[in-house]
Amino acid sequence: MRAGRPFLAVLCFHGAHIPYVATPAMRATYANMSENEQDYWGTISQIDLAVGRVRSLLRRYGVAEHTYVSITADNGPEVDPAGGQGTGNFANPGRTGG
Repeated sequence: MRAGRPFLAVLCFHGAHIPYVATPAMRATYANMSENEQDYWGTISQIDLAVGRVRSLLRRYGVAEHTYVSITADNGPEVDPAGGQGTGNFANPGRTGG
């Protein structure tokens, strides 16, 4: 990134898609939940932290005030979970609304 030069950055996160696997530290944040929930919500938290780091870098480089940040999602959750995730007592939390 050079001062005064436009740039484009595209970041794609797999996090909330099966298989979702959180780091041990993030799983510990949700220790009172099932393993599946720990992994799901842990990956969501990991994405949140990553976006925060990007925004912090934009501020550090002095471009945050002139930068458009858009957070979007794809076409929705998997409805046929693989590997046991999103099943049992913790259904896949994603909903498409039909």
